[in-house]
Amino acid sequence: MRRKKILVTGITGGLGTLIASKLAPHCDLYGTTTQKEKINERIFYLDYTKKEKKISLLLFEIPWDGVVLNAGIGIIGDPLEFEDQEMEKIFRINVMGPLMMLKKLKKSPKKLVFISSKCIFHDRPGLKIYSSTKQILGEILEDLYGEKLIIFYPDSMKTDMKIQFCKHMQKKVWRPIETDWEDPREYVNKIYDFLL
Repeated sequence: MRRKKILVTGITGGLGTLIASKLAPHCDLYGTTTQKEKINERIFYLDYTKKEKKISLLLFEIPWDGVVLNAGIGIIGDPLEFEDQEMEKIFRINVMGPLMMLKKLKKSPKKLVFISSKCIFHDRPGLKIYSSTKQILGEILEDLYGEKLIIFYPDSMKTDMKIQFCKHMQKKVWRPIETDWEDPREYVNKIYDFLL
């Protein structure tokens, strides 16, 4: 039986690394990163905030059985205090980047996984811009991919962004923030079941 070809964006950190370690033994796994030192024949450099677009054409030529849209960034704080460049960067990475990548693929992926965030359903101070970008992309993808798409809404997983958010909120309320980290393995296993 032919091994499926799966692409995971943001493969070199956080949830992307966990997804990759689960999928790798069972498929031909590829990924994207913005960390140039981690590029190899299966990990492509992809950074839509840079004017240079040195992207391996192979990324767009492979007929993907599945694509996991995991990469994204967040900024914490009051949106009215952000620099214009910060606002542009988060929209470019979290909304435009994934759409531009999908648009350039020669063939539409057979299945698509989008890692959104539970914060789009809750009023989380300091995360309005992040949650807005996740909601925008999720709605566009639902319209484009329908039943080929599954969206996951993880909550408090221990990532760099979550740690930064907790530190930000601790300064605001002057007390330690309670953190119940969600186990990411639940999502990783569901992604595995959907794609393979």
